[in-house]
Amino acid sequence: MTPDPARRAAVDGLPVGGGRASAAEGPLLVRPPRPAAPEPEWEAAARRVVEHAAGPLRVIGGPGTGKTTVLLESVARRVRAGVDPGRILLLVGSRRAAADLRERLVRLIHPDDPAATALQARTSREMLVRTVHSYAFGIMRLHAARAGDPPPRLLAGAEQDAVVRDLLAGEIANWNGSVPGSGWPERLRPALGIPAFAAELRELLLRAEERGLGPEELLALGERHGVPEWEAAGRFFRTYEQVILLRGAAGGAAPQATAPALDSAELVAAALDALAFDPELLHTERERVRHLLVDDAQDLDPQQLELVRVLARTATSTLVAGDPDQAVLGFRGADPDGLRAVDAPTAVLTVDHRQRDAVRAAGARLASRLAGSGEGRLRVAPASLAHEPHEVPDPGSVLVRTFSSAATEAAWIADRLRRAHLVEGVPWAEMAVLSRSARRTLPALRRALVAAGVPIAAPPEELPLARQPAVLPFLLILRAATRPE
Repeated sequence: MTPDPARRAAVDGLPVGGGRASAAEGPLLVRPPRPAAPEPEWEAAARRVVEHAAGPLRVIGGPGTGKTTVLLESVARRVRAGVDPGRILLLVGSRRAAADLRERLVRLIHPDDPAATALQARTSREMLVRTVHSYAFGIMRLHAARAGDPPPRLLAGAEQDAVVRDLLAGEIANWNGSVPGSGWPERLRPALGIPAFAAELRELLLRAEERGLGPEELLALGERHGVPEWEAAGRFFRTYEQVILLRGAAGGAAPQATAPALDSAELVAAALDALAFDPELLHTERERVRHLLVDDAQDLDPQQLELVRVLARTATSTLVAGDPDQAVLGFRGADPDGLRAVDAPTAVLTVDHRQRDAVRAAGARLASRLAGSGEGRLRVAPASLAHEPHEVPDPGSVLVRTFSSAATEAAWIADRLRRAHLVEGVPWAEMAVLSRSARRTLPALRRALVAAGVPIAAPPEELPLARQPAVLPFLLILRAATRPE
């Protein structure tokens, strides 16, 4: 069969009409080679991180100082030097961050290969970037496979909520004047049936698990400090664990076929237990992870930090990067003091590559009021910024405004954005509005922006599926159908 010349030319990167012609004659079906990016001019602290070869190193830096960038460059240099990617592990805080960093890593490792895509990262023998929970779940799957057990099952938040609410409903049904349900104080009886109380109780159990507290420890903690709510929560925790174990066993025909059901908080603790009770598995993991890197370490809880320590004890090199001042997950059990307690030499990144002078100064004034050592609070402009003799760099600006209502605030924001576009010529794509809770502020803000003619790209709905307004009534109908009483 004679190959089609047009198809052959297209594959070879030629215009379909044949013959090599200029790009103006037609589009090429093969991407042109991407020009190689010049090697960045690393300052002394960043160069120390990038060139770090052995032992532990703690990396501290404020926002915009390039902590993530130097970690990625360190990984890319190791891979380009011939290190097996399967022996490198970069732990991050979220799946979205992991996906983004994988894309950036591919471009760093293959800077001159136009065909290098995220597909190569996904098809490599081992992903370089994983979340802590993803890595812990992988440990549990390996542990189950070695023991011949079915793999563990991860409990969804909606399923946990349902278990907690059902158990609380049972305690309300068994409550009588002489024997309160599981020892809950009498004043809490009206709250037991409220969904918000069930959600708060679930959060308490998750935070206890993240700090290594089981039912007995939580019960003892309540007795020691005279908090009867914690004592009751500890007894409830014991029942909750037993129910979860029974639910995991329900899918198996025999005890050896039981698939454990784990929630996100106890996943890391279970992985630590698996490594502690299976020395061969621990040895295998330590041999595999020779280079360990951790980004946003200020958001690790004590259990996650302990998992990092277990792997770091025998790793050839360890880089732990973060900034205690940027800790935002304290409500999920994160302990920024754990980063300060890391026993390792420290590299402090001080060059701010992101912000203008006025914004940097405002951030420094706020950070100076925070508690702690503040190692990464000193930030300076890059020394390599070159400007024309007649050009004065824009220092930026910071404005603080207070409003009496959300509608007034939204109207001012819309007017500000419209003026920036019409008067100053700022493209819409270079504007953003940050909010503490998009779900609460978006309705008023959307109305104001639309009225002012400002186009918006709203974030996707971040509510869990079971709590979305379109789904919640449907679930209530199903619950009423299955339990008419």
